[in-house]
Amino acid sequence: MSTTNKIDAQLISDSIASKKDNEELVITYGLNDKIVVEGKLDLSPFTKLKKLILGPGIFSILDTDTVKGLPIQELSIDRPLNKERYFNLQNFPNLVNLHIFGYIPLDNLDLTNNIKLEKIELHGETAKKLDLNIFFHLTNLKKLELEYINGSYKALANCQQLEYLKIEGGYHFAIPKEGLEYLDLDRLKYLYLGRQYLPCQELKSSYSRTGVFESGDALGKMLEPYDWDGVARQNKESSDKDQPNTQ
Repeated sequence: MSTTNKIDAQLISDSIASKKDNEELVITYGLNDKIVVEGKLDLSPFTKLKKLILGPGIFSILDTDTVKGLPIQELSIDRPLNKERYFNLQNFPNLVNLHIFGYIPLDNLDLTNNIKLEKIELHGETAKKLDLNIFFHLTNLKKLELEYINGSYKALANCQQLEYLKIEGGYHFAIPKEGLEYLDLDRLKYLYLGRQYLPCQELKSSYSRTGVFESGDALGKMLEPYDWDGVARQNKESSDKDQPNTQ
């Protein structure tokens, strides 16, 4: 028969109170799914906080209204618990770096208000249920590193500063295949899809010489139909078709 333990959030607050002037704060308290925390964690006194690292279960007890005015630029969440399936980060508008590692797929990750993000790393099972569309508005994004994700690369078309893209996938989870023509090899410095590292400039120059991708691996086969400059051509052709015939 399982038992549930209860603790007061004030105990955790007391354990970190002496660090309120720090720019970096690590909060781990050995929480698990059998521990019920009563109350919420208030971080409003941490007015200088720039880097926040949270252990299992801590985000779910955090009163995110208390972080609204804090200068937090980096957030790391390690091994979310089973009850932590949804992260709403709207009250972290100054975030530049985000890292989440977890064994449980998130149901949702709200990045609506996080337009300053430059670096995102979602490791483990974290993004297995998520879609690339959650990143479409992040125009400052430079690095995106994932293990699993769904959707189309078209969602990254607005990420004009993206230089590093890694989507590892797995033997039982295919990486996205749609919208590859929206990836800009001239801008990308590192591209790793489906356990294959792609030297972007070599791919670009190879295409310009031969007109086709000649890679023999599975990813190369997947890329063969695409012209990396093709989206502009396709958009122009579509636009031409929509124009009225004046002749």
